[in-house]
Amino acid sequence: MMPREFDRRVPSGSAAMWLASLFFLLPIPCGAQDSHEFLPEVDLSVRLSPAVRMIVIGSVTRSRDTKYTEATIGAHFDFPFNKHFSVRPGYWHVASISHADEPYSENRLMLDATIKFPLGAGFRAADRNRGDLRDIGAEWSQRYRNRLRFERPVKTRHELLPYFSAEASYDSRYDRWNRKEYTLGCEVDLGSDSGLDFSVARQLDPQNPVKKLNAFGITWTIGFAL
Repeated sequence: MMPREFDRRVPSGSAAMWLASLFFLLPIPCGAQDSHEFLPEVDLSVRLSPAVRMIVIGSVTRSRDTKYTEATIGAHFDFPFNKHFSVRPGYWHVASISHADEPYSENRLMLDATIKFPLGAGFRAADRNRGDLRDIGAEWSQRYRNRLRFERPVKTRHELLPYFSAEASYDSRYDRWNRKEYTLGCEVDLGSDSGLDFSVARQLDPQNPVKKLNAFGITWTIGFAL
């Protein structure tokens, strides 16, 4: 998903935070103020070595943070140290392309660290910690995102990977945990690092113009090796 500075109110662990977040998994009715969006994305996966991949991403969507359309381009690299731990540095450029009262431009440096562990009965979990260093209109800020994901592979002609994830974000601009996001989805492995990812998500963020977002996403990853 970086230099990161947090005050003492940001917890050093995530277990307690995620136990508390289970409260928010109760059914949430959609209201008139909800925004409903379709979030398509195309990624290019380049196998640089047997272990290392470069992912080039591109998307044009309605912004999750504002009320206009934005384009995102960027790249990140997957470095697995073993089957339980990996890191992913990356860079994204995000810019408004239409219907913006004030043009928006962001340069974002990211660093992910993910720990994976088995749960039994074929289930597994992944705890991803991401730091964002963001240049938004020449003003720098930081964001920390912690995502806990549960998944279980299903063997078919193309392996399916149903999953559920919950993520909380801390934004230095507001000095608070401002965003929660819950996602239910399924990845389809098409072979050779190619695949499809279908997802539905519910995002809650009282600090942004789009406070409640229901999104359906499709990500198409096209893979090849150098």
